[in-house]
Amino acid sequence: MKLRPMVISDVVMVHHIDQHSFPDPWKCAQHEEEFERSWSYGLVAINDDNHVIGYLRYWLVADEMQILNVAVDPAYRNKGVAAALLRLGIDDARCQGATETTLEMRRSNVAARRCYESLGFRMVGSRPNYYGDEDAILLTLTRPTISPISGLYVILDDSFLKLEVMPTTAALLADQGCRLFQLRCKKHPDRPVLDTLDHTRKALESYGVTLIVNDRPDLAKMAQLDGVHLGQTDVPPQVARHTLGKTAVVGYSTHNPDQFHAGRAEPIDYLGLGPIFGTTTKTDADPVVGVETLAMLRRQTALPVVAIGGITERNLPLIRNAGADAFAVISALWKAPFPADYARRLLRQWEAA
Repeated sequence: MKLRPMVISDVVMVHHIDQHSFPDPWKCAQHEEEFERSWSYGLVAINDDNHVIGYLRYWLVADEMQILNVAVDPAYRNKGVAAALLRLGIDDARCQGATETTLEMRRSNVAARRCYESLGFRMVGSRPNYYGDEDAILLTLTRPTISPISGLYVILDDSFLKLEVMPTTAALLADQGCRLFQLRCKKHPDRPVLDTLDHTRKALESYGVTLIVNDRPDLAKMAQLDGVHLGQTDVPPQVARHTLGKTAVVGYSTHNPDQFHAGRAEPIDYLGLGPIFGTTTKTDADPVVGVETLAMLRRQTALPVVAIGGITERNLPLIRNAGADAFAVISALWKAPFPADYARRLLRQWEAA
């Protein structure tokens, strides 16, 4: 499945979906009229045969996104199509300044309401007999104002650190002001990794930090962590979200514009992007993304973006100026003579940029 902006040639297929979705479907002419409104936006989901399988139509008026229609072909329902369209549409609208998303829907549409609530919508009112024979309920979603994804993103990597020193090392870095931690433990079996996660969580309890684990939502749940970070070949984000719940932090690595844009429609809380520069941490690293691409992609999402790959004191201002919300440093941090001092210098430089 791919998502893209709706074009007028999609109207016939969109109308076909409407006929199988609504008791009073829009006519083709109504869909066509929307293309003449500068405040009206549409997205479609297409399958491998380039057929439209779902669509979203919304208005953006001042700082409010008003959802008009969301519909999915019956053959593709309950497969996450509507949720993906909504996530991408909401992100697009927020990039243009939307702070609130609203909609009206039939009270009896339980499946749709469940979908909206999974995205964070809440009921704020109702309109009696709005549809003639049925009440409408009003739902709203407000843009979060504070994100834990900010500043130095510390990655406790077992390629550089022994498991037994990770809890005390994390606490030392928290003392310097670090508030975002990920444990990346790819070289050890689950039992010692789970013990390390538990000990690190306890070591950081008094600091009010965000602690997640790489790759494994199951371990994140068992260790009662804040979330998980996923790569392109790990379990899909929707599986992690189902495992951890809607309040967990789910991050997602991307390495090029196509992956980045696809990630915006996933049930995630932030996007990782890299390598921004050449890196020695991974022997199989993807091609360098570059600062220019980082800046371009950062302008195209309202989700927090974490820059990673080859970041040092020397090039950190470039990352900050490109708009990244946070930055991950691995090799340069753990190869420093005094990692805690190095982390403090990075944080000061970030805050001063």
